[in-house]
Amino acid sequence: MKLLKFIAAAFAVVMTLLAAGCGGGGGSPGGNPSQKALTTTAPAILSLQVGSTARYEVSGGVPPYRVGNSQASVANATINGTKLDIAALSVGSAKVDIIDYSGSKITVAVTVGGTLATNAPDNVTLMPGSVTRYQISGGNGAYRVTNPNVQVAVANITNGNVLEIWLLLWEQ
Repeated sequence: MKLLKFIAAAFAVVMTLLAAGCGGGGGSPGGNPSQKALTTTAPAILSLQVGSTARYEVSGGVPPYRVGNSQASVANATINGTKLDIAALSVGSAKVDIIDYSGSKITVAVTVGGTLATNAPDNVTLMPGSVTRYQISGGNGAYRVTNPNVQVAVANITNGNVLEIWLLLWEQ
């Protein structure tokens, strides 16, 4: 019985020494409960025009930070310390990942548009009951169209970038 008590006491001493030797994680990434979460001033969804660059701050998490670009030919992100720059290079969509040393990640969805344009002429002439279609490009879709007088003509966007115009009757 005394041997069993001695073994139990020795086991308790060894466990106490082992627990004391851990020292709270030894500074492993993310091991500090008072460490703030990785954050950025960049919005989760960002729209930019071709040729523009936006600058944001990165903080929290475990520095140093790095970035990942899903489509670097559309939007290219770079980071210098806590300064995040996102450059819009060509029309399209991309995802930019901001990653800290521990692997925590924030993703920013970037849409890059060009100048809003259509192949429609300045003036459109249609016969009653006819329809015409024009392509829309650039800008930041999704596109929408407004029509002040639906008794005369109806306009609609189809297939994401096709402007359809139906003339219902002649305007007097």
